[in-house]
Amino acid sequence: MKKIDTEFNVFWTFIIFLVYTLDYWIFSYSTGPRETETLFDTIEHPITALCVLFVCSLLVVSTVSKLFMEIWNRLISDLFGFRNISFAESYALCFLLVGIIGVSGFY
Repeated sequence: MKKIDTEFNVFWTFIIFLVYTLDYWIFSYSTGPRETETLFDTIEHPITALCVLFVCSLLVVSTVSKLFMEIWNRLISDLFGFRNISFAESYALCFLLVGIIGVSGFY
């Protein structure tokens, strides 16, 4: 069984940083007037904008689900004697947790 070690932490920190950086470059979440346009602001065609939103959503959901699966399989299953979970189960658990607990920015 793989453990959570420094390599795991560095790798996933880099991946999460990359996802948030891409999100910052593409979208703007400020409520006031913006000084600069984001990549998403420059998209004119609505189908292209929809495709960008879809790809970004897949990237975020896949990253969070994969990270949750890895943490579950490396830590939770060892600590509490639970079985390992698959990516699909990880996705479903993340979806349920966000729906039940309600994480800001995910709904």
